[in-house]
Amino acid sequence: YNIIPKRELTFIRAGPILSETDNTKRIELLPYKNSEIIASQLATINSDSQSQKLQLIYYASLLIGVYQHRRIHNKVALTSELNSPPEILIDGILERFTISRPGQFGRSKDRGFTIDPHNEDKLLCYLLATILHINNFIVEVSPLAQELSLKPSRLVGLFKALGCVVKSATVGEAEAFGIPKSQAASYKIASLKVPFKMPQMTRRGRRT
Repeated sequence: YNIIPKRELTFIRAGPILSETDNTKRIELLPYKNSEIIASQLATINSDSQSQKLQLIYYASLLIGVYQHRRIHNKVALTSELNSPPEILIDGILERFTISRPGQFGRSKDRGFTIDPHNEDKLLCYLLATILHINNFIVEVSPLAQELSLKPSRLVGLFKALGCVVKSATVGEAEAFGIPKSQAASYKIASLKVPFKMPQMTRRGRRT
């Protein structure tokens, strides 16, 4: 619930997606339809017992869609681009990951908002946390970096900020992910393990 507030989670209806057996039609029910990573995860859902994982997949799709359309500054336009997800989910996104544009006032951000660099990193960290949950806390860095058009080094930095260990794939991991053994040494895998250790932060000296 620290990733998806409990009230917002109740608005992600797993039933209609679970009842659809064709994965292509399932994808049509998601906020963002052009994610190969989300599509591959969606294809693994085959039981009602996986409804919570499906909710996480739906929310990850929403976060990817918001990131890919981060240049949009209007709620109505953003909602339209994202296949019209429940308004409460959009409002939650705007509340947590955007700031009002200069000269914009009012309770809602319908008039205009922007995703500044700080909130862009925050949005990505929430996305990575969601994907870690979906993938049993082990994630391939390269495909995700390619899908988000990010430098792998930036993604590695964000994973480390979440407390992940990022290492080259082992021979076993390379085989599991379908990676040639010859490429394992340069193929990065992010994992989150227990006991969890917070990343060490660089301490700055006091200014004179």
